[in-house]
Amino acid sequence: MLEFIHYYYTVIAIIIGCCVGSFINVVIYRLPIIIFTRGEAGNFSLSFPGSRCPTCKNKVYKRDNIPILSWLILKGKCRHCHCPISKLYPLSEFIFGFFFGLVIFYYYFDRELATLVMFLGLCSVCYVIFFIDLKWLIIPDELNYLLIWLGLLSSVMSWTNITPLQSVTSCMLVWSVIKIVIWGFKLSTGKDGLGDGDAKLFAAGATFIGLFAIPWLILLSVLFGLLTYLVVRSVNYRPDRGEFAEYYDIDEKSYIPFGPAICLAIMVLVFYFHIMM
Repeated sequence: MLEFIHYYYTVIAIIIGCCVGSFINVVIYRLPIIIFTRGEAGNFSLSFPGSRCPTCKNKVYKRDNIPILSWLILKGKCRHCHCPISKLYPLSEFIFGFFFGLVIFYYYFDRELATLVMFLGLCSVCYVIFFIDLKWLIIPDELNYLLIWLGLLSSVMSWTNITPLQSVTSCMLVWSVIKIVIWGFKLSTGKDGLGDGDAKLFAAGATFIGLFAIPWLILLSVLFGLLTYLVVRSVNYRPDRGEFAEYYDIDEKSYIPFGPAICLAIMVLVFYFHIMM
């Protein structure tokens, strides 16, 4: 019976993960546009209007929004104009389905379900930040604050082994230290180093891991940052923001998004301290 329950919840987790991945695609695409066109986009939001083909602008039917399956049935093309649909959409859905299923399969009987859900929620938000910062060079405050509140809630509800006091103290300390570093770099060089979003993301990560793991957060972020730099430079990656490029006053040739590195560090540390241990 336990084996049946094990596989049953794993299948449910895979289905939920695919659906979450589908919604994540929407957030990654729409949230930056909402931020840049605040007050100008009318009723444009995460839920309205419904999905449309970016080429022919025809509405996507509900039956064509089934994660992974719809893309396969349509052979990766729009039902109306037959233009290709990006492979990134089913890829994200597959990644989340596989990841959710993997976590539940291996840790369902070893960890509280609430702790696993917290970790999956954390990874989902970090995934969004990863790709938004990579393309748009911004980390939305909405996502940073969501992580901070999730971290604080996790400590209050004992989903982690961090006390609420440790969570709050870690958050404030890391934010203060990173802001001082940012101001010091600005004063000494006249240039911006880390962005304000990076400081908030560091603070958000600290709410999950506590004071003693902060050095590891910084160290891993730097290491992943170097890896990001090498990859971005080796493939000569340049973010394409189209009509929203006018909102930027930075030199893309010298600017490397640090958010992806911080997100990877946060996920690794939360997994190690709260899932593995």
